[in-house]
Amino acid sequence: EGETASIFLYFLDITDYRDLQRKYDAEKMCIIIISIDNYDEVSANAGEDHEVELQGEIDRFLRGWAMKHEAAIFRYKDHLYGFAVTKETLNELKEDKFSVLDDARDLKSATDFPVTLSIGVGIGGDTPRQNDSFAQDAVDIALINLCNKGDIVVTQDYGVAAMALGKGAAAIHQSGKIFTDDNIDGLLMERHIAKVARRKSKNHLKGPRKRTEEDDRRFEESFRRLICGMGL
Repeated sequence: EGETASIFLYFLDITDYRDLQRKYDAEKMCIIIISIDNYDEVSANAGEDHEVELQGEIDRFLRGWAMKHEAAIFRYKDHLYGFAVTKETLNELKEDKFSVLDDARDLKSATDFPVTLSIGVGIGGDTPRQNDSFAQDAVDIALINLCNKGDIVVTQDYGVAAMALGKGAAAIHQSGKIFTDDNIDGLLMERHIAKVARRKSKNHLKGPRKRTEEDDRRFEESFRRLICGMGL
């Protein structure tokens, strides 16, 4: 009797924690891969006299774009570039609707062929390597979205070949092996088994051997056979 109840309120200032959380999220590493879709066609259309000039122009354009956005740049192949950016930069690029796609078409060169790009983004992976894999998968999907029934896709990736076949296109390996509905499932299983084996092994696999004239001849024969089989 006569006792009074007391209520205590505790207020915690978590502003610094939230700011740190936002900073951490903004600085997460993302991988962007840009593929020059029609690199071979543009180079061929430029002619031998201007091919090197055109390649240099494309390279300078993409390196300039990387510098503008403070991105690290690395080149996989003549037609394939990789960029390491923060998530904050990626969000800025998304707001800009990846204007690099449109800017590339305005490249002034010795050819009337516009340069077309495809972009793949890797984010949310546990490692940079996983993000790189995500980005490459995204590029493959973007390219396949351009594929139509009756097209011919040249690829060494069994997954891309499977997607091409699923869209009614034909697919052939650079070695000359023609992908079909009958062999693609077995090839995908082989790839999976090989991937598991590589993860378990500590030995690094050697890169692909240098392409020979015999490889080119074998591919040409298979490609002609594929075209004839499609009635083209």
